Amino acid sequence: MKLANLMKVGLHIVGWLVVAVLALNVLALFVGPHLGAPPSEATRRRWCESNLKHLYRACESYAREHNGHYPSALSDLHADGAPAAALFCPLPKRRGMDLPRDEINSVGSYVIMKGVTTNSHADTILACDKIGNHPGGVNVLFVDGRVQ
Repeated sequence: MKLANLMKVGLHIVGWLVVAVLALNVLALFVGPHLGAPPSEATRRRWCESNLKHLYRACESYAREHNGHYPSALSDLHADGAPAAALFCPLPKRRGMDLPRDEINSVGSYVIMKGVTTNSHADTILACDKIGNHPGGVNVLFVDGRVQ
């Protein structure tokens, strides 16, 4: 009787170990490719869209303080307190750069259109990616805050 009980307990433990190993394999299947892997282009494009939305909020704040005029350069926003990291498309080489104010315009990932005001038509482009940030097109920020 003792041997039978020991075998039941042993089989029970082995069963749980098999379940645990299977669960870890399934977890590794889903999480493994994302650990340490560079983000996909679709992920970078969504991140870039998010940066442009943050850029819009910074432009709106700037316009409130400057009689409805949006900034004419990225360095204007940086001088107003916008973090430099938000002024860059999330390309691996550019992410998290901390640059002096005078280098922001030449190296920043976005172009702000000059002469745009809060009274401009909603379809007026406020800012966009620099050509080459993303293969197959650019993200565009409009005066009404939408990004396409």
